[in-house]
Amino acid sequence: MKLYNKKCNVGTVVIVTIFLVLVAVSIITILQLSEKNFRILIDPDVLMEVAKKNAMRDIIIDLREQDDYELSHIESSINIPFIDGSEIDVYLTSKNSKNKTIYLLCYSGSRSAKAFNHLSEKRYKNLVYVKFGYDEFVKSIGFDFVPATGPCNCIDE
Repeated sequence: MKLYNKKCNVGTVVIVTIFLVLVAVSIITILQLSEKNFRILIDPDVLMEVAKKNAMRDIIIDLREQDDYELSHIESSINIPFIDGSEIDVYLTSKNSKNKTIYLLCYSGSRSAKAFNHLSEKRYKNLVYVKFGYDEFVKSIGFDFVPATGPCNCIDE
């Protein structure tokens, strides 16, 4: 019986190793993406129900400017005007909010989209992009909605 002693080419080993690492990274990325639970909210009545129940697992972030928030807002919402995401990062980290459902509301949906992208990059899993803006929410809900006024005291909780 003859035994063949083949020497491994170092280049081949490196290429195979790189290939296996890339496959592993791809599998990990697919698994992480499958864990995310992103939603787009198009029904203002659903946001009203979330606001009414004011659950500890839900956070409504109003991304509008502070002056607009103080004039009229959803009672259970918190105000974090979106600039670059750092304010949201600080607040959500301090409240250990990685596993909470986070609703993102702004004037028209533009800031919500930016905040949504920012938080998804930070691996937040339960994000809800509110497609409509605050004014559309108020018009749609009508007399069933009594807006809160005044400053957001929830940042310092």
